Amino acid sequence: MVVTSHQSGVHVVAFPFALKGHMGPFMQFSKSLANYGIDVTFITTSPHLASTQNFFKAQHKVHIACFDMPIEHGEVTPDNFRIMAHHINNLRDQFFELMKALFARDGTSITSLPSLSHFGPPLCIISDMFLSWTQDVADEFKIPRYCLCVASACYLSFLYNFPYFYAQGLIPGPSDGEPLIIPGFPPISPCDVPVPRGPHRTKAMEFLQYHGRHLRKTTRLLVNSTYELESGVIESLQNILCNDFEGNQVPKILAIGPLLENFAQGEQHPKEMLQVEHQNHECLQWLGKQPISSVLYICFGTISMLPTQQMYELALGLEASGVRFLWLVRGAQVGPNGLSNDESLGTLLPEGFLERTKGIGLIYSSWAPQLHCLANPAIGGFMTQCGWNSAIESIAMGVPMITWPLEWAEQEMNAQFCVDVLDVAVPIHNKGFGSKKIVGKEEVEWVIRLLMEDGQVQRSKVKELSKILGMACAPGGSSRKDLNIFVEELHSMASIKFTDRASSPI
Repeated sequence: MVVTSHQSGVHVVAFPFALKGHMGPFMQFSKSLANYGIDVTFITTSPHLASTQNFFKAQHKVHIACFDMPIEHGEVTPDNFRIMAHHINNLRDQFFELMKALFARDGTSITSLPSLSHFGPPLCIISDMFLSWTQDVADEFKIPRYCLCVASACYLSFLYNFPYFYAQGLIPGPSDGEPLIIPGFPPISPCDVPVPRGPHRTKAMEFLQYHGRHLRKTTRLLVNSTYELESGVIESLQNILCNDFEGNQVPKILAIGPLLENFAQGEQHPKEMLQVEHQNHECLQWLGKQPISSVLYICFGTISMLPTQQMYELALGLEASGVRFLWLVRGAQVGPNGLSNDESLGTLLPEGFLERTKGIGLIYSSWAPQLHCLANPAIGGFMTQCGWNSAIESIAMGVPMITWPLEWAEQEMNAQFCVDVLDVAVPIHNKGFGSKKIVGKEEVEWVIRLLMEDGQVQRSKVKELSKILGMACAPGGSSRKDLNIFVEELHSMASIKFTDRASSPI
């Protein structure tokens, strides 16, 4: 008898941290699971409901559960992250009630989610590395929790080892102290350790300790990376896990990335598929008129902020370089001392800048499909804050980077990885985590010319890695194999539960 997913109970709950940079990889992973025939209950929050529904509109195997969260438009900054985390922790009661409903024998109890009424109970919870309290819920319902780290394997190792680092007095250390050693990664300067300085440091340390300790309770560690990209860190962390668990069931690390659009979809390299999508978008139409590898793409993400003075220096350096550019300027990036969304873009930039660069540049102040832009042949470089999503997108699309980490999470660590380990980027020197130093127009011009005119080494290396990432996600590749291991484990659990139910007396 062929057992369908509904009959076998192949049903999982996916619960990301409610930030755009976490939601995206979780949605891509859930889509991949759905393509394997697995039913997914995907949890989103009210600020992200519309974008979540739009992403999954063609996925009948993914069913959305929405939790209320009082954060306007879902926007978050480094300053209000603590408030954001507090609201997310308060989703515990809503999550517990959803799980109770999903485990009810009579599905009619899910009055607010009628589309879930025919589901069997979930086999497991797949939750974010910063949703450790979901482990308690998983324990309550006697199901495993899988932790998905949407950052790099290096950051996963940093988080896992954080309680040890703190107990040994290695964090926080003086700015001129000894470098931090993460096994399998080059020494990290104290200035670049991803722990905030200033008034929120104590809370941040408590936050990282809590989540680092809870990683030891998870069934598996899933990471948004590939073995080929971070083999040293992955192997070192797996060895640490083996030693820590001393023969007990050891959480295995599964590298299932990069969790990007069109990856793990077929044998064709995703870049080729991306180049034929969204072609009516204004940015892509403009890029279609530019010479190959001539354009510098500039974007600092959805959270990181540039003060007005820095925007001014960046514009002057960009203009002096003479390089073609596509610059995404979003309202949130301007910062508390910059401009609001409704103010004229012209007042943010040097006088006459827009007119003088009209022939060689495009400044865009709305949403643009970043991955599709990076896939365009005209793009020759990416100036980025070096969040992991941006870094791995750039590598996957074969685009070398200018790393400009700002003040958020593990950007300095990612930048060091791209510059010193992978050799796919050149750095802006802004003096460590959370630095407020204004980088002058001369350095901006110099580093742009360095990459766009003399960056042959970085360009060659990143194109090589792009091919490797494509192969990792193709049938037989390392990431596809790890994804298959996870899917097979789900089917094995489902088979056992189905057999138990079939043999139970009525």
